[in-house]
Amino acid sequence: MWLRNEEKKSPCRVINVAGPTEIVTAGKEQIFTATLIGEEKYQFEYNWTVEGGKIIEGQGTTVIKVVQPPELAGANLVAIVTTKSFPAGCDLIGSETALICDCVDPLQIDEVSGSLADVKKENLDNLAKYLAEDPSARGVLIWEFSKPVFERNFKPEERRITEYLTKEKNIPKERIIIKAFRSDNNVVRFWYLSPGAKIPTP
Repeated sequence: MWLRNEEKKSPCRVINVAGPTEIVTAGKEQIFTATLIGEEKYQFEYNWTVEGGKIIEGQGTTVIKVVQPPELAGANLVAIVTTKSFPAGCDLIGSETALICDCVDPLQIDEVSGSLADVKKENLDNLAKYLAEDPSARGVLIWEFSKPVFERNFKPEERRITEYLTKEKNIPKERIIIKAFRSDNNVVRFWYLSPGAKIPTP
């Protein structure tokens, strides 16, 4: 009588880690997910470490949110997960590397309808608060206008805003940029530029 050989199942489970599928930008949240493949018998505790970034949410779970600081833009972003609940001798580690662009996106922090003349003290105070957090960051005000703007309309307001930020908030003049662009809008947008970020254009 012929006996059929039974195929043995491996007692080990496998950890798969999935991350962003496209090139991502430093400063933005990224998600990494761990998936266990194999028979489910136990509760597992996940321990994550990240190279080139930091975990902001999800440690101990199957999903983490990670951000790469702007100063590490361009470095590899690697998420590694381990668990101690596998049978002895099994692989305990899974990892995934995200493709990171060596660039940083500007962050819009405020918006005022109208022109530079409509920018209030509270708007400038908010910008100064952001700039105080990072001495290497810059603040950019971009006025988008739909009607022709003459220099006499732009320069006095540029001077008013610059003087307030430099004299009242002690922000160095070289960290303040004010520009005007013709568009279909009438709005002033406030941008926070970390090191490496480019000045946005409408």
